Amino acid sequence: MADCRERHVGPDIRSSWSRSGTRGGDQARIRTSACSTIKTAIFHGKLFPDAMAEGQIMDWDNIRFFHAVAKAGSFSEASRRLKVSQPTVGRHIRLLEDRLDAELFHRLPSGLVLTDAGRRIFEKAEEMAFSAQGLADRIAGTRSRIEGRITLTSAEGLGQSWLIPILRDLSSHHHGLDIDVTLSNVRLDVAKGEADLALRMGEPHDESLIGRQIGSVPFKLYASRRYLEMFGHPEDILELSGHRTIESGGVIQNVPQARYLREIGARARPALKLDSLLAQKAAAEEGMGLAALPTYVAAASPSLIPVLPEKFRVSVPLWLLTRSELRRSARVGVVRSFLAGAARKGFDGIPGAIAAACSTDAASASPTGTTRL
Repeated sequence: MADCRERHVGPDIRSSWSRSGTRGGDQARIRTSACSTIKTAIFHGKLFPDAMAEGQIMDWDNIRFFHAVAKAGSFSEASRRLKVSQPTVGRHIRLLEDRLDAELFHRLPSGLVLTDAGRRIFEKAEEMAFSAQGLADRIAGTRSRIEGRITLTSAEGLGQSWLIPILRDLSSHHHGLDIDVTLSNVRLDVAKGEADLALRMGEPHDESLIGRQIGSVPFKLYASRRYLEMFGHPEDILELSGHRTIESGGVIQNVPQARYLREIGARARPALKLDSLLAQKAAAEEGMGLAALPTYVAAASPSLIPVLPEKFRVSVPLWLLTRSELRRSARVGVVRSFLAGAARKGFDGIPGAIAAACSTDAASASPTGTTRL
C-alpha cells in the first residue's frame, strides 16, 4: 500500500525567476513591492554607492530580464523562457548596464558569464525573486475560483506516456485552467516557483516542499522479439551472461531500476547507455538489448516482451510535490486530486499499474510532524 501522507521532504539545488501565476491588480501589487526592495538594495548605496545617486529609480523589467539571462546563460534561452524576442532581451540588458555604468556579463564564445558587478546584482535579484514568489503564492492561495495558470513538471517518459494523455479530462472539466507543462529529466525548482506541482519518481529530498506518495511505478525487464530470436530468451538471472543491456546514464544513472539491472546483469555486456527512458525504449525496440522500463512505457509497444517477469520486479515510488504556500490554493488542489485519482486507476488502462491506495484513513494516520494534503 502506498504511503499517502504529506510530509516535508529534503534539498534540490536550483533557482529561477518567479512565475507568479497572478493577474491584473495582484501582479501590480507584487511588482510594486519587489521594486521597492530592489531600489533599496541597489540604488540606496548598498551595491553601487558611487554609480547611482540615492533615490534614483530603475525600471523593474530590466532587473527581471537580467535575472532571466543570468539563469539561462544566453540571450536566446532567456528569450525562450520569457516568451519575448531576443532583441528585446538584449535591449533590457543594455539599458541596465548603461544605467549602472557597469558591464554585467562577459560575452564569451561558450556563453555569458557574470562579471563581478553582475554577481553582486544577481545576489540581490535572487533575494527579490524569492520574496516576490512568496507574495505571489500567498495571493494565489486565497483564490477560490478554479481558473488561472497552473505549472506542472515531470520527467519526460512519465509525462509523454501517461501525464499528457490524461490532462485532456482535466482540461475538459475546468475550462478556466491554463495548464503549463514542462517535461524534463532535469528537475525544476518548485520552491523558487519554476513549477507549482512536480511529479517525481523516487524518494524526495527537498525539505522546503510538501507532498505525498500517490503510487508506485512498476518496472520490468523488456526485449524485442528480434533480439530474443537472436540471443535467446533467458529463463534465469544466471542466463543473462552473454546478453546485452541498455543502461541508464546521466541524471538517471542511479535510479533503482538501473542499479538493479547493473547488479543482476553484472556478466552481461552494456550495449548502450542513455539518459532517457523513451530513448531506452526505442533502443530496445531496435533489438539493441535488454532494458528496464516502466510498464506504462512498454505497454505502448507491441514489439517488447517481458523478460524474467517473476524475477525482475522493481517498484519506484511516485510523489506529487508542491510548496506549502499553495496548500490551500483551489486550482492546485483540483489538479492534485485529479492526478492522485488518475494514479489510482493505473496506466494505459492497466489496473494496478500504479497501486496508489490513498484512502483518507491511511493519510490521517500520519506521524507527528507531517500534514495530510
